Amino acid sequence: MNDSKNKILTPKAKTYPQTTRSFELDKIAVERCKTDFPEYYGFKKALAKESLELADRLQKGLDLFKELKGGGMTLTGEQNARYKAFRNGAMYFINRLTNLAEHVDKVNRGEYEPTPYRPEKKSDNSNQSKTGGND
Repeated sequence: MNDSKNKILTPKAKTYPQTTRSFELDKIAVERCKTDFPEYYGFKKALAKESLELADRLQKGLDLFKELKGGGMTLTGEQNARYKAFRNGAMYFINRLTNLAEHVDKVNRGEYEPTPYRPEKKSDNSNQSKTGGND
């Protein structure tokens, strides 16, 4: 039997659903601020500026590692695993931070698709206690 057929495929990058959701909630907050509290939208522009600065700092760290590895530096297996973990995490945050900053700019120009709000579904048990059933 071929073991490669039974091997579980894992994504190259983790998805971090809770952190991703936090960024989505930030986008919703940006949209709501622009429509309901436009006089405070400057704070969202500051958020965008901070996000781009953080993304740039992470990118500079990645670039430094690439230069060191490209310059003949040899990493042990453990060091290479740690580098890859850092690289993947940094790339995740660079993407999320840049995406948030771009969203702030699009909302400011009025050229955006509203971020869908997808609240978590409550279990039947939580509804029963609120409605007085099966207590």
